[in-house]
Amino acid sequence: MPDKGVFNLKASGGVLRKLTAGASGTGTGSSVLHRRELEVLKLVAKGMANKHIANELNISDNTAGTHLVSALLIDIAWRLLYWLNLLHHT
Repeated sequence: MPDKGVFNLKASGGVLRKLTAGASGTGTGSSVLHRRELEVLKLVAKGMANKHIANELNISDNTAGTHLVSALLIDIAWRLLYWLNLLHHT
């Protein structure tokens, strides 16, 4: 029987797989995150601010911020789909 909710849970499962693919951070193209987004996230995890990240990667402060926002939006989407999937199965 097809899902009748707003989200098609079978389709969201595919999105979840795509979002988590390549989580090793190899930047091989199998990850939803681009190589630069992964690099920025790694530097954020080390406690670096956008200005220092920009200097480290030879990019502008704005570009560093854009990469960070993009990566965080993907994380938010993943978390939303995860919780929707959990709610559907409870």
